[in-house]
Amino acid sequence: MRPQFTVFVAVPAARALELIRTHLREAAQTEAPQLRGWITPPFAELRASNEAERIWMPRLSVYAE
Repeated sequence: MRPQFTVFVAVPAARALELIRTHLREAAQTEAPQLRGWITPPFAELRASNEAERIWMPRLSVYAE
């Protein structure tokens, strides 16, 4: 079982996902990215980079509405 929680933000769902997408692109351009993921509205998934990932590393699954 994975814990679930709800976060309310002050922007529409599409804008929130676009902000996440922008951050992922910026992270990918760094020398040692710490974060990777994908976005397919209304979903997103964030994970640690391949170099930092361990078998016990969590991932964050997002559903934006």
